Amino acid sequence: MIKHASLWLLCFMVVYVLGGVLLGWRAAYEVLVGLKPPAEAAVPVFGYVLSLAGWLIVPAFIGATAGYLVTRKIEGRRTIALEALLEQMRARAGGPGPPPRMPAPPPAGSSGAPSRSSGL
Repeated sequence: MIKHASLWLLCFMVVYVLGGVLLGWRAAYEVLVGLKPPAEAAVPVFGYVLSLAGWLIVPAFIGATAGYLVTRKIEGRRTIALEALLEQMRARAGGPGPPPRMPAPPPAGSSGAPSRSSGL
């Protein structure tokens, strides 16, 4: 995450700084968070780029960071490796057991399907 996220963060910062220079810092922020429509920006094309970054890149970065931190906390509290835990569970369960019995085939001469006269 550190290698890939830093590249995306750098790209986002470049887009935001360009937005601040081209649109004005307040307008860039308002377009980024959706307070102002991108079509009303001084440079509408760049307003749309900044708005798209605000809708896609920012939530993805925040979600990835939260997921990474939660995973690190869970791994830090784990006292046994996942594979060892699965092996313990398999040993306690006693294995999968024998396969289920197959039903006996119908007697010879019988189609196995109920007839109309049987009422079924």
